Amino acid sequence: MAKKYVNSNLYFAVRAKKMLVAALNIGTAFSACAFSFQVDFEKDPMFIVSNTWTCISRALKSINVPTVVLLDKSKKFLSFGYDAEEQYLEIALDEEHHDYYYFCDFKMLLNALQAGISMEHLSLCFKPEAASLLCQYSLTEKPKNKDDVGNVFTQGTKHMVIDLEDETTEITCHQKGKHDSFIELNTPPGGPSVGLCLDEAFNRLLIKIFGAHHFRKFQEENKMEALDLLKYFRHKKIDITNETTRKVSITLPVQLRESFEKDTDEIIKDVIKQMAYEDNICWCANKLRIDANFFRTLFNEPKTHLINHVQSLLTKSHLKDVSTLLMVGGFSKSPIMQSAVKDAFPGMTVFAPPDPGLAVLKGAVIYGHRVLARIQNK
Repeated sequence: MAKKYVNSNLYFAVRAKKMLVAALNIGTAFSACAFSFQVDFEKDPMFIVSNTWTCISRALKSINVPTVVLLDKSKKFLSFGYDAEEQYLEIALDEEHHDYYYFCDFKMLLNALQAGISMEHLSLCFKPEAASLLCQYSLTEKPKNKDDVGNVFTQGTKHMVIDLEDETTEITCHQKGKHDSFIELNTPPGGPSVGLCLDEAFNRLLIKIFGAHHFRKFQEENKMEALDLLKYFRHKKIDITNETTRKVSITLPVQLRESFEKDTDEIIKDVIKQMAYEDNICWCANKLRIDANFFRTLFNEPKTHLINHVQSLLTKSHLKDVSTLLMVGGFSKSPIMQSAVKDAFPGMTVFAPPDPGLAVLKGAVIYGHRVLARIQNK
């Protein structure tokens, strides 16, 4: 059984007193940043500020921003994130994009060094360790009540970090070591992409309504609107609970309806009435109104994939005594996914922090403060 001490050899901070710690989570598709002042951390470790990014053209605000940079032909920086996406789209519409550099898929360490961040000010923290730290501090700060999960982070205990994002699933197991360290247990890499599985279930529903040809045509000819539709659905999928009774409204891009009705000479409202979904779906003012029970069936396959994978991991000899499941990542915010895991593992502690999508980012801030404290106390 392989073990790895995941928080060793990362003491790059200088001894001098620092004002704040900032964390950058640079992902392949999206990035985020957060910070906290050292004086605030000493009073309340959970007081961490995260940046909010705005996309004006789409009236969108988000903690995450697309990991995209746009440079001009002389390689001068022009824009980042949503601004880079919007600017490049405008340039492409004028067919002038060949003179620009459009970058994505970043590597954290390489870009940090190129950005001028010296090694003495830089520490790298593994995502699962950051998530574990955030959960540990969350439970420490949690008021004692009947739902208290107890001492799940005592030395020798084992826990599993289930990081559910919209496009990826990463599962890592830790054992609590000495001096607040985490020992990473050998865990097969990756996991079922349950977020993408749910996206595909929604796409299949739209294909049944509009037909594969018309839906794919819409995706090809209206890339920005198709992306906005996906983001809107991802917002809705973490909003519904097992107790929701009201219909779920999904606003569809007008281009999808207009293209369908123009090509088929049919009215989408009438088409839906003629389908087997008539009792579960209706059309109203450019919105699909979906019965809550029917909407929850879209989760069936993703839940099954995740539960089966976790159960398979827990049969391994060195993971059989895992006692706690930590749910982090944006998709872990879904009450349906949390309930599914709790129901499948009733004898285990299942915990998700208040905002699981920020667990890694905020945990990295906590990690930075701990590194500073250790260096300054030497």
